[in-house]
Amino acid sequence: MPIDFDSFTLDRTTPLPFYYQIEQFLMEHIESGRLSVDECIPPETEMMGLFGVSRATIRQAIANLVNQGCLVRQKGRGTFVKAPKIQSETMQVLQSFQEEITKNNAVPKTKVLEFRVIPAIEEINKKLGLSEKEQLYLLRRTRYINGEAAFTFKTYLPLSKFPGLINIDFENQSLYQQLEECYGCRVNRVIRHIEVAHAGKEAAELLGIDKKDPVFKVSFTGFSNDTEPVEYSVTTYRGDRIEFTVEVKR
Repeated sequence: MPIDFDSFTLDRTTPLPFYYQIEQFLMEHIESGRLSVDECIPPETEMMGLFGVSRATIRQAIANLVNQGCLVRQKGRGTFVKAPKIQSETMQVLQSFQEEITKNNAVPKTKVLEFRVIPAIEEINKKLGLSEKEQLYLLRRTRYINGEAAFTFKTYLPLSKFPGLINIDFENQSLYQQLEECYGCRVNRVIRHIEVAHAGKEAAELLGIDKKDPVFKVSFTGFSNDTEPVEYSVTTYRGDRIEFTVEVKR
């Protein structure tokens, strides 16, 4: 839907800067859906004429919306409306990917990249309370939201505790649900560590981003019966598509 420039006139009597007024005008179009996701906004030169302002003013308005995550610049193509970030409660709630994404009125999808038995890894075995020679499962998956790769992760589980797990289709089944239903193992406690880093080559290729783009890297250990470690995972979230919600009470 085209931008309704005729409905807007800069207020030259107010102390509000022109760039801010233009920014709010474009924001209203994005929030109302008149500017839809992936729609390209008019070029800077066109908006200069329509608003009667300098290029610097237009650039400031656009830069502010880019910084807020509302627009994204694509080199050689233009500036486009960006899909809103998914509000993730994963830092404070244990719930399935399916549950969390559908709560955001989005469509979830999982792709299994790799699922196999691997030799012991000293650091991982220690985290899982295993002997130094016990074999592990390695489960690598990428999660998609509305068809777009949003995060990817590696999960390590003890082979000895979950015989036959390799036969389960984790593109269509929840890991936690299967652990509980098939093995009587309910993950009821998780300790997470979060840091911000560059994506790196592997994650960039899987998520369709640049290797220098910022990501959230979250490593966590899942426990059953509060104290028994049964899972260790490392997850890489796209910084431009996910934001975390944490509620703190006193």
